[in-house]
Amino acid sequence: MLSEVLKQTDLEILEAVSLAGYLHDLGKVLSDFQNYLWCISSKENKNEFNIKVSQKKRTIKHEVCSFLLIASQPIGLWLWSKYPQLKKTVLIAVLADHRRINYKNLTYLGQEPIKLNTNHPEFKKTLELGVQYFGLSPELPKLPTSISKDCADKLPKTVFNFLQKADSDLLTASLKSLVMAADLAGSALLTDQRQGRSLERWISEALETVLSKEEALTILLESVRGSLDNLYEFQRQARDSNFNVVVITSGCGGGKSGAGYARHLGLAERGIERKLFFNYPTTATTTQGYLDYVFNKVESAYLAHSRVWVDENLRGFSRLAEDDEDDDILPLSTQVEALQLWVCKVTYCTAHTTLGLLQNFRKGLYGYPGLLCGHHVFDEAGSYSPELFGSLLIFLKLFPQIPVTILSATIPEKRLKALQAVTSFELIPGNPEVEAIKRYRIYEYKLESIWHSVKIENTKAKKPEEKYFVSGQVGRALCFDNLAGGQPFYWGIESLLFLDKADRERVLKTLNFEREGVAKLVDKLCTDYERLWVYGLGIAYHEKCKQAERKVKGERSVNYQSVRGDFILPLKNCRTGEQFAEWLFNVLGDNNCFYDKRTSKTRYNPFWVGIDLTEFHSYLLENWERIRSLTVLTLIAYSYPLSQEKAREILKKNGYSVGQDEKGIWRYRRQDSETEDFLTLDSFEETDSDDELELSDLDLD
Repeated sequence: MLSEVLKQTDLEILEAVSLAGYLHDLGKVLSDFQNYLWCISSKENKNEFNIKVSQKKRTIKHEVCSFLLIASQPIGLWLWSKYPQLKKTVLIAVLADHRRINYKNLTYLGQEPIKLNTNHPEFKKTLELGVQYFGLSPELPKLPTSISKDCADKLPKTVFNFLQKADSDLLTASLKSLVMAADLAGSALLTDQRQGRSLERWISEALETVLSKEEALTILLESVRGSLDNLYEFQRQARDSNFNVVVITSGCGGGKSGAGYARHLGLAERGIERKLFFNYPTTATTTQGYLDYVFNKVESAYLAHSRVWVDENLRGFSRLAEDDEDDDILPLSTQVEALQLWVCKVTYCTAHTTLGLLQNFRKGLYGYPGLLCGHHVFDEAGSYSPELFGSLLIFLKLFPQIPVTILSATIPEKRLKALQAVTSFELIPGNPEVEAIKRYRIYEYKLESIWHSVKIENTKAKKPEEKYFVSGQVGRALCFDNLAGGQPFYWGIESLLFLDKADRERVLKTLNFEREGVAKLVDKLCTDYERLWVYGLGIAYHEKCKQAERKVKGERSVNYQSVRGDFILPLKNCRTGEQFAEWLFNVLGDNNCFYDKRTSKTRYNPFWVGIDLTEFHSYLLENWERIRSLTVLTLIAYSYPLSQEKAREILKKNGYSVGQDEKGIWRYRRQDSETEDFLTLDSFEETDSDDELELSDLDLD
C-alpha cells in the first residue's frame, strides 16, 4: 500500500525509514542532555549538582544537534557517499523529529561552545551499528566534540536557508511521520499493551486488525431492519461500486451512514479488508454516530476527539470496555491515543483527526500507519469549512489508493467540480422517495424562563454579533446548561478539579482556548462585585506569573500551569465557608499589594482600590460557593482583564489612565505616575580545546 502511494519499492521505503530512525536521535549526545537524563534518573538521591542541572535551560534541541552532526563533513563523507539520494529527505525528517521546526527554539543564548560527548565509548558503539546494519565503512568518522558558538548563533539562518532550498514531496512528509510513529511504537509506553508480544508482532497484529465483512454486515443489518432486502437502491449502488471514491448525497435521515457501512461491506466482499474511519465535522455528531452504530456493539471501537471527556461524564458512558477499567495507557497523552488508530477496527473521529495529518497535527502524524490502512468515510462533507474541504481535496490527490466515501445532504456545484479536478468518483443520489418526505415542522419559539438571562442581554445588544447563541464549545456549553437550569452560568464548575489528573489537564487546556467567550459572559452576566472579583483576581494571577518569570531570569521557561495551580488546587479543600475564608484571606492579603522592585514602592490591586474591603469580604463569604465556582472558571479560562471594556471603565474611575501601545496591547498606569504599573502577558508563552563544529563544516547541498 505505502509503496503504491510513495511510488517506491518496499525495500527503498524500509531503507529510508531505517536510516532516518537510526540517525534521528544521535543529537542526544549533547553533554547537557546527558546530564539532564542523569539528573532525572538520580532524582531520588538529589544533590546540589543535580538540582542545578535540572533547572538549567538546555542549549539546543537534540534533534537540531542530530541535524548538525549528520550534515557535517566528517559524518557526511562516511554516510552520504552510500546513500546520496536520501540525504535531504533524511535531514528534513531528522530536523522535524518533534513535529514542527520552531525557529524560536533554535536560538542559542549561551556564551560558550556546546559540548558533545562524541568520544564516549557508547557513542562509538552507536556508530558501529551503522557498519553492521547499513553497510557503512568500518573506518568510523572523527566527530567534533563541541559546536562552536558562531555555528550555534547562526543556526536559525542556517536551517531556514536549507529548508528554502529543499524540495518538499510526499516521500519526505511520509518519512517524517513514519519515523515519529516508529519512535513512539518502540517506546516504553507500549509495554503493557504488547502483553509480552514482540514489537514486530504487535505492530503487525495492530495494523492487520480490520472491520471484517461479518461485523460490517451486522451493523448494516441493524440499520435496515434485519434484511439486506430493505437496502435502498443508492445503498446497493454504494455497496457494488468499483470506484475508489464514492460521493453520496442524501438528506438527513435518508440512510447515508448505512450507505457508508454498505460500501465497507462491498469492499470486504471483494477482498479489500480495511479499518473503518468515520469522519464528522463536529464533536457532537461524532459522539452521536459512535453511540448509534458501534458503542457496546463492536469490539475495539474507538471514539477520538478532543472533548471525549465531556461526553463520557455528561452522557454517562465510557469508551473503555469493562475489562479495561484499570488501563492507564489511553489517557496518558495524545501520542498514545494516536496509537489507537493503529489498533482499533472502527474509529469515530472528527475530520481534523484524519485531515490533520496534512496540517502537521500530532495525532494524525503519529496515527499515519493506521490511517493508511483505513476506508475513510467523510460525513457532512458539504458543510466543511473551505480550509477543511481543501485538506480533503489534497488527501484525495495524495492518497488515490485509499478507499473514500463522501457523504453529504448536498454538495455545492463548485465543490463537485473541485472534486472532479483531483480524482474520479461515482456520484450516487439518495432515495428520491425518502428525499421528498417533509422532515421539519417549524414552530415559533419564545424565550420565557429557561433563557431569561440570555433574553435580557439579547434585548440590550445593539449588534448581531453581540447576541448570545448556543455554542459547541465546552466552556460556553456548560455555562448555558447552567442558565437553562436557573443557576449562575459558572455554577459547579469547580467539580472539574476532582477529575483524574489526565482529564483535569485536558479540560484545563480545552477551556483555556475559550477565554474570549467566557470573558464576554463575565462582562454581561456578572454582578458588579463579581466583576470586581474576577478582574482583581486576574491581575493577581498576572502578577504571580510576572514574579515567576523574574525568578527564573530567562534561564528556563516558566511553568504557568503550576502558577495557576497554586491558586486553584487549594480550592479542592474548601468545603465550608470557614475554609474558603482562609483561602480568601491569603488571596486578598498576598495579592492585594505588590512590591515593585523598579520603583521600590508598594502598588495596590487597581480593581480593589476605592472599595470597602470589609463589605467586599463579607459579600464574598456570604456567597462563597458561587464565588468558588466563579474563581475556578476565571483562572481556568484566564483572560487579561484590560481586554474587557467594563474593566477599563473601572480602572478609569479608580484614577488610572488606560491606553494601547504601538502594538495594540492594553496598558495602564496611575494618572499621577509616569511609570507604568503593569506590563501585559503578551510575552508569556505556556509550554521546554575541543574539535568544534563550525558552519564551514556543514554540507547541506
